[in-house]
Order: sequence, then structure tokens, then C-alpha cells
Amino acid sequence: MKALSFILMLATLKCTFQSNLRILDIPDGTVHPEPCAVTCSGVGRHDDEANPWTIASYGKVKKRIDMVNCGFVTQPIITATAEGYQGHGAVCPSLILHSDPEEKGQYFHVISVEYASLGDMNKEACDVYWMATGYAC
Repeated sequence: MKALSFILMLATLKCTFQSNLRILDIPDGTVHPEPCAVTCSGVGRHDDEANPWTIASYGKVKKRIDMVNCGFVTQPIITATAEGYQGHGAVCPSLILHSDPEEKGQYFHVISVEYASLGDMNKEACDVYWMATGYAC
């Protein structure tokens, strides 16, 4: 019985420490060891007082997304979308991403493609769902 427990423990540890995440390329073109590859995701909430929706220009709005706790050391690959309360007919605008390579994956901004007001974004409760893949070492 102890041998079976030991084998199960080894199999669990192997699966726990084995990474299948492979990054083929990142914006700055650098290469890092495979164990450094991480995926980090989160939600930029519409009512986040530290990073609220703000006016961009020409009827567009923008929001700063904080990724500091992801621990990226280079600019990651990022995808993001806006979604409001499900089932209530919320319509949130399409987004474009802007990230500054100098910030090395600490923050990025989303900017609405279509016209949107601050009132729209808060009334529709448009949260930003995002995922980033990059290197943490």
C-alpha cells in the first residue's frame, strides 16, 4: 500500500511541475526558458475606482488594466474583450489594445472602437476580461 501511495505521489508531482505551455514568439522577440512561461488572466471591473473607465477622445473611452501581480518581465501577448451583465441585453463596444513595451507587461490600456460614453460603460457594467501569456523569468 505504501508503494502505491508513493507512486501516486510521484505521478502527481510530475503532473504538477510539468508545463505544456510553449510560447513561440513574443512582441520583443526574446527567448526565455520554457519553465518561465506563464498565463495570467483577470477582469478589469467597470466599477474599479483605481482604474476607472475614462474619456479617450472623439467619443471613445479607455481603461487601464493592471497586470503587476502577473510578474511578467517582458511584454506579454494579450487578448481582451468587454462584456456586460449577462442576460440583460448589455451591449459593450469592441476594444483595441495599447501596451507600452517600456512597462514590460505591468499595465495595458483598452480603448473602445465604437462611440461609447462613461455613462454607457457603467450603466451596461462593461467589464474587461483579459488573458496574457508571457515570461516571468
